[in-house]
Amino acid sequence: MLALLGLATILILLAVIITKKLSPLVALIAVPVIAALVGMTFGMIAVSYPEQHAADWKQVAFLLVMSVIWCAATNGVREIVKERSILRHEIRYGLDSRAYVLSKFVPLGLVGVTQAALLLIILGRITHFAGIWSSHFIVLALLALASTGLGLCISSGVKTSERAMTFLPVLLIAQAVFSGGLARLTGVSRLVAELCASAFWALDGLKTTLPAKLLEATYVSSPGEFQHPIVGRGGPIVIDIFALVVQTAVLLLMCRFFLQRNAAR
Repeated sequence: MLALLGLATILILLAVIITKKLSPLVALIAVPVIAALVGMTFGMIAVSYPEQHAADWKQVAFLLVMSVIWCAATNGVREIVKERSILRHEIRYGLDSRAYVLSKFVPLGLVGVTQAALLLIILGRITHFAGIWSSHFIVLALLALASTGLGLCISSGVKTSERAMTFLPVLLIAQAVFSGGLARLTGVSRLVAELCASAFWALDGLKTTLPAKLLEATYVSSPGEFQHPIVGRGGPIVIDIFALVVQTAVLLLMCRFFLQRNAAR
């Protein structure tokens, strides 16, 4: 219930940011408020009971990942579509679409990385978030870059800002569903998560530096009854980093493809 309350708070605040059409700089200022509210919802989660600590850590990690995705994707979701009419003309007459995409991606990516750092520092300090923070930052920074690419990809593929804002929540819900933070993923759902969900790789990467007692903690069960670990072990962090880099590159390539397709029409 507390996790749902924290998630609802994030969604409401970020919806306000979107509807008021605030700039990424103002959104950057709003990040500490979001982190503080989520932190106050959970408080310090580093308790002496591994089961409770693991359960709370998983919820905070999920909210941290989704906050980074939403903030970074929101930064870029209107950046290209608002210049659509001018951009079509410029690309037809020689504008390099690669340079244009990078000119949007680099500054917005830096804003997203800064937002991720602020979320980690503030939320981590309040909740005493377990793990090695330098490793967490690398994972969240790459997640912010991938999410910036997602926002730009949406912006380049639609005709109006309203349509972009319709697509964004749908894709964010998909990220949440396939993150592995809400339910255990197996079979086809896990394959979809590995191919399409940056949230899955980010959440997996955050696990890599946790102590074994948290990774292996399970809920109390009847004797002889098997229980899956609450958090569970993740894969090697190198794989998580590689997957996030590849997804970012694919999203930027898709963004360029949409730009060229729109210019050809």
